[in-house]
Amino acid sequence: MLKTILFISLLFLTACTTTYDTGSFTPILTSDDTAVVYIYRPPTISNAIYSPELFINEEYKISIKNGQSSLIKLTPDNYIFAIEPDKSYSGITQLSLTLVAGHTYYIRVDTSLKIKSATTYEPYQRNFNLIHVDENLAISQIERCCLSKNKSSTERVLSPGSEKQTIDGFSVDKTQNPFSH
Repeated sequence: MLKTILFISLLFLTACTTTYDTGSFTPILTSDDTAVVYIYRPPTISNAIYSPELFINEEYKISIKNGQSSLIKLTPDNYIFAIEPDKSYSGITQLSLTLVAGHTYYIRVDTSLKIKSATTYEPYQRNFNLIHVDENLAISQIERCCLSKNKSSTERVLSPGSEKQTIDGFSVDKTQNPFSH
């Protein structure tokens, strides 16, 4: 009996000392000639499979994935961040920021999904909001949402001249016709 109690106590003791380290988030240091913008989207069930595209000054930059963060380096200027302007998403899908060299900015993308009318079979109303967030709040939210070792979170870096984010992965260009032999 004593051995069983000691064994169970040992199991509880190891369970209490087991923690999941999600890591800590440290923003990169900015240079005197660029500004850094972090864009992050906390994981939610609603719209989880949708990754809307983010346009900066009407030019496509990245796809905003659920539970991930992105880092963009830009030259100081006025910028308009917009989520797919040609789509009819509701919410605050456009945000204007004046970026100053040497500063870091944080934009959170919130999302929700509503049903307009279930009786008339209307499509869902997808809602995306771009929110400029204070640094302390953003750092704690990024640590919770986008740095877990169990998730596939990536930090993408884009510079002012880059047209589109490229990530190695599946591409039709890398495949061949299986019937061509």
